[in-house]
Amino acid sequence: MQHDSKLGKKRMSKSDNQGRAKSDYSWIGNLVATLGLIIGVFVILANRPPAKDKLIVEAESIRHLAQSSSAVSSPSTFSPPSSREVPGTKRVSIDWPSTAPPLMTAPMTAEEVQALQQLWSDYLSIPLEYTNSVGISMILVPPGNFRMGGTDSQLRAGFGVVNQNDAHWMSCYKSAAPQHDVRLTLPYYLSRYEITQQQYRTVMEQNPSWHAVTGKEAYYRDIVKGIDTASYPVEGVSWLDCIDFCDRLSQLEKKPIHYRSQPAANRPEFKASFDGGYRLPSEAEWEMAYRAGTDTRFFTGDEQIAPADAGWHGKIHGGRSHRVGELSGNALGLHDMGHNVWEWVDDRFDPEYYKTIFGQVTHDPSGSLTGNMRIVRGGMWPNADTAAFDRYAYDNDYQCCYVGFRLVLPIPTEKLPGQNGDQAPAPLD
Repeated sequence: MQHDSKLGKKRMSKSDNQGRAKSDYSWIGNLVATLGLIIGVFVILANRPPAKDKLIVEAESIRHLAQSSSAVSSPSTFSPPSSREVPGTKRVSIDWPSTAPPLMTAPMTAEEVQALQQLWSDYLSIPLEYTNSVGISMILVPPGNFRMGGTDSQLRAGFGVVNQNDAHWMSCYKSAAPQHDVRLTLPYYLSRYEITQQQYRTVMEQNPSWHAVTGKEAYYRDIVKGIDTASYPVEGVSWLDCIDFCDRLSQLEKKPIHYRSQPAANRPEFKASFDGGYRLPSEAEWEMAYRAGTDTRFFTGDEQIAPADAGWHGKIHGGRSHRVGELSGNALGLHDMGHNVWEWVDDRFDPEYYKTIFGQVTHDPSGSLTGNMRIVRGGMWPNADTAAFDRYAYDNDYQCCYVGFRLVLPIPTEKLPGQNGDQAPAPLD
């Protein structure tokens, strides 16, 4: 069989040889066609419209900046960048100069977040952690980009925790979608822990907490009997109580008062002034700080927070709140943001608000301008599945044993570009 095959090859006709010769050169045509296609693609890409505002940061740039942070320009050398006022407020969004560190943008590792946090501390010449006159530890949160709210799959994963017969609960839970892009251009200090009973008592000269020897219900008095609750989160506070605390603390430290009273249909209401004093975090500020560079259901990942790790729930909560800071914090060094007590934020509750801003990158949002309720975030000890995006809402005068708060202290305007940047830095105390 092999011999016959060789004879067959020798007897190939002349026309067969000519055909093979032609096919041997066919690759040239294929190459020309391929080059033409590549050139066409490059022409299309070169002439397409610029990409929209994507929320992307290269982690390697953070590592590079961390190694050369000593070479970062001083804020006093800022050339005033452009800025824009947020509609309906006095808050100004900042366009940082090219010398600034990158923004915190998910996904990032804890090490990258901490390196970036230090870069912004060095860049602004302000401490990474600041402790005020009543012992409240404030942590620097860099400006950043994140996707706020939950995806459909993330909401479905936690749907079992919702009481589907409770219309308000359902409304609050569903309002965490659609997920949308947010950019916070202003760095800020956020209290490392929830405000404690001792800190509240120091400023307000009273302790409204149920988890205390003076608590209003015997059950909670008994459950903490013999326990020093001074470092427990203060609860039993309404949204109105919290802003009263903010303004009194600002007065105590001779800072501008943030909130201003305004009449509203026989219900006390307040309007933010953005003048620089203590305040509650906006909902966007709270969620970005909770996430700390993550984009998962919880700041610990997509799986439920391990109770022994960072969340008071499951079998370990004991039917009560706990001393702040007992469990692990997130990458920014913030504790108890996932369980212990719910936390009031500044924003009004509008179940349709996320839908109105979907499809755009919102800068420094301060929430809906309508709504009679205020939002709480973070969850309480019995809630086993409170995710990064979960939200609930109460009337602003509502008080209960599982709602507390934490504070924001804005960065002094002298530290920000384009706002008296040529003046000496303002002291923080």
